[in-house]
Amino acid sequence: MAPGQGRAGRATGGSGPRARAKARAWPAARRWAAAALLGLGLASPAAAQVSGVSDNTRLRTLNEDVAYSLFLLTNGGFTSAGTIDYRDDTLAAKINVYTLPLRLPLQTGLLGPIELRLTTGYGEAKTTSQQVLPGLGGVTEREYVSLLNFRLDLGRPITLLPDLVATPMVGLGTQHWSGKLDRNPLGGSAVPADRTTFWTDALLAELAMIVEYRYRWGAVNIRPGASASFINLSTLDGRATITPTAPDPPARGKATVDADSTILRAALRADGPLGYRLGEAELRWQSFVVGNYSTSAIGLFPWSIELGVAAGVELGAVGRRLVGFDPGALYLGVSYITGANFSGVRANFGFRF
Repeated sequence: MAPGQGRAGRATGGSGPRARAKARAWPAARRWAAAALLGLGLASPAAAQVSGVSDNTRLRTLNEDVAYSLFLLTNGGFTSAGTIDYRDDTLAAKINVYTLPLRLPLQTGLLGPIELRLTTGYGEAKTTSQQVLPGLGGVTEREYVSLLNFRLDLGRPITLLPDLVATPMVGLGTQHWSGKLDRNPLGGSAVPADRTTFWTDALLAELAMIVEYRYRWGAVNIRPGASASFINLSTLDGRATITPTAPDPPARGKATVDADSTILRAALRADGPLGYRLGEAELRWQSFVVGNYSTSAIGLFPWSIELGVAAGVELGAVGRRLVGFDPGALYLGVSYITGANFSGVRANFGFRF
């Protein structure tokens, strides 16, 4: 999950005398940031608006980092499922991620060969952090954030040189963020306990360029490649509610997300025959290494590296007979992902740009 430029998120508004008290103001800013920053605070400013709260940059940043990292991990281009553990001096996070990109190659008379991709991703993050607020005392915050992502991409492979293929792509999708954040005082802290719940829907637009060199060495395919993706998020709708300690009434408002991000990837993939067949299908092995980097200043980890191995079958003629087109290969394997202060092991179903 990491990239972008600039800190994002700003909470504004006013509602009720108690809501304007300093001890009640700082948590709300984080909540609204949570919704907007859920929206990822990608590269450009993300704005969160909700009544009765004021800004707190330090707390808002944590939500930016968690949300943005979750976004990066769920927005990958290959199928995977697994858990990532992150830990630093003030934060512990466990992020579960599941992605499934489906591909449909088509031959058209006007545009020639094109490729449709439908990517579904789901992720959830559970975090625990501790903060000490000057003049108020310490607090523990536990946050749960979930993200559901759907995106449809259209690409047109272009042969630049023999074995060198560039694929420009455009994509459109939607994301749904939801979650809750519980705050509890430590010891004799003057900070009151409260809970924030939120949800945000956003429209996702993407422009991407993939360049891949397709080299064949005997029976082994070797494919180094790189990609750059620019992603824009804009708000469709969103709501947030803070439920403070009684007798204060809940504070409600609208959460919004507007953000940009640029994500860079580089990878090397190799695959070859295992020397066995499963019916008509040839059994194959695959290994890959892929690196991700985000140009953003936010995120728990701005870069990650993943190494994986898998085994599977080339569906080829079997796929064409069953579904009318060649779906490529079906793999199952395991990969290890690591970056600054985090690591994880997850299942993969083969890698493709």
